[in-house]
Amino acid sequence: MAPSAVEQAASDVSPIGNPAVLVETSRAVNTFPLVNGSFTLTLSASDGSGTVKGTYTGEAAASEHGLRTATLDMQITETSGIGSTVTAIEADGTGAFIDEGPFAVSLVLTSTLTKSPLRVMVRGDSHVSCSASHRILVALHDTRSTRGFLDTTADLQHEVERTGC
Repeated sequence: MAPSAVEQAASDVSPIGNPAVLVETSRAVNTFPLVNGSFTLTLSASDGSGTVKGTYTGEAAASEHGLRTATLDMQITETSGIGSTVTAIEADGTGAFIDEGPFAVSLVLTSTLTKSPLRVMVRGDSHVSCSASHRILVALHDTRSTRGFLDTTADLQHEVERTGC
């Protein structure tokens, strides 16, 4: 982000006090491309179960103030059972996409069975290791998803580009 200018008034208001001072501030945000991603969603409902598998790329951002977000571009490559009704997935997340810790992913599933998209919140913990290409490999395992009429579990894995191990 570009620096922003903030005008600070002088603390001494006497005629011989300091004039207003222009102070430069900035917000440091580091971005990391997420590559070679793969995912598996396991779906279970009263009338059956199935899977949705695919690949993804994305970008994770980490601010100096601790805010961590991610956007994922998910592509479906294989479906089975009730997963065959899912035609598209949108995903955004927060938390540990470049390191270990808790994460949350908001999924919006477009399905041929419903008029409006299905919304699922996936929560869990991520763990890191080293990939064959010597990048940080992050595995995200769903342990605390929002449950409803459609039970969902998810496993995601990606490499963090511009990293080494």
